[in-house]
Amino acid sequence: MGALLAGAIGLAVTAGPAAAGAISTNTWYTFSFGSTGSPLAAGNSVPSNPAGFTLDAAPWTFSLTGPAELRVTDLQMSGDFFTLYDNLVLLGTTDTGTPGASSGCGSDIGCALADPNYGKGIFALGAGSHSLTGVFNGVIEFGDGALIVREVPEPLTLSLFGAGLAGAVAMRRRKNKSA
Repeated sequence: MGALLAGAIGLAVTAGPAAAGAISTNTWYTFSFGSTGSPLAAGNSVPSNPAGFTLDAAPWTFSLTGPAELRVTDLQMSGDFFTLYDNLVLLGTTDTGTPGASSGCGSDIGCALADPNYGKGIFALGAGSHSLTGVFNGVIEFGDGALIVREVPEPLTLSLFGAGLAGAVAMRRRKNKSA
């Protein structure tokens, strides 16, 4: 495990900012991987990805003004899993799902997300600059995966929205009573 972590950090450091691929939030991207222990790499175009976005070489960079979540899923054959890093700090490892038990989702991101046999994970991200890298941990070598960084509303924003909604409902009820 220590060798795998050292290798991942070494791969992330050698990738350097010159090879960075900037990504946008709220957009699915695909990536590829090779043999066990290899870094996650630029992806092939996945036909079922409606936007058709593939990642450039890692690290994948972006900035956030508030909280977000990183969602990652395996594609093609089920059971692959990945370890992810943000600014060389371990985010975590996706689950493995059930190797070889896929229902034939292929490169359909929505299908893979809904199928419990596919490895996937969700990781919390905070405001600031991010630089994502990852390592393929194994099962079926030379495949594809997908990721998205989704902005999530802050609790204060949600509470303000809820208060506004409650006020609108109260005003409507008053109006209906007086009519």
